[in-house]
Formats: sequence, structure tokens, C-alpha cells
Amino acid sequence: MPVYEYYCTECGKIFEKLHKAGGEICRLKCPHCNTDDVKRVLSSFSSLFSSGNPSCEAHKRSGFG
Repeated sequence: MPVYEYYCTECGKIFEKLHKAGGEICRLKCPHCNTDDVKRVLSSFSSLFSSGNPSCEAHKRSGFG
């Protein structure tokens, strides 16, 4: 199930919501201030090889490299 991040335009907090894949996304409310004025935001992510040498010993031990 994907996790989406939302931004509350009322209190400025960011919160996450777990949704069923292909499921309908209902009108959400901010868990901090209970307003329904929220917007889905682009989530950040990380990658295994974000920087450095992918052939280092740690990657070889884990099977990546």
C-alpha cells in the first residue's frame, strides 16, 4: 500500500496517510487541526547509490555490487 504525504494549508504541518492501491482517496482532514484544507505533496525518497562508489565493500557484502 502506498503512503502519501499531505500538507495542511491551515497549520502548515505535513502528515502521512496510507492508502489501498487503486482505492478511492476520500476527503482527508489534518490530524493536527482537523481542517480539510490539505494538499498532497511530492514525497522525498532515497536511493541505495545516491553518492559514492557502488563497488565499495558494504555493497559487496549486501549483494549489491
